[in-house]
Amino acid sequence: SVSCVLPGMKHLPLIAIAGLLAACEGQTIVEHRVENASTRTVRMVFHADAFNRFNGDTLVMAPGTFTRVAWNDLLGGRRDYRRPAEAIDSVYVEVDGGGSLTRDLLSDEAWAVDSKGRGIKGSFSHVCTFRFTDADID
Repeated sequence: SVSCVLPGMKHLPLIAIAGLLAACEGQTIVEHRVENASTRTVRMVFHADAFNRFNGDTLVMAPGTFTRVAWNDLLGGRRDYRRPAEAIDSVYVEVDGGGSLTRDLLSDEAWAVDSKGRGIKGSFSHVCTFRFTDADID
């Protein structure tokens, strides 16, 4: 019986394992939305770290609309996302016709997080929604 091993072939299993591990790193999509469920137009400017990709422009939110305020594609699968307000430094809010928003955008508890995902690769998505109504405007 003749055995023939080509140069470099003994490293092939190690290269294959490294490739599989890199391919299984996973992905996490995080999206932040604000839902204006009030009858008033509201303007917001988010000041947040650049990593989380919050929109830095003035956002004009008409009554009854959803507005995406941030979207990020993170490397690695993260099953849980528990701190949706963590990246926000401050938010300027202006309510048409006067008044102020009493619901706190900087409070993690004020955000609803809908998480989905599974699989060996660990692909997850987290949609964080801050919803306010007329009752949240003074």
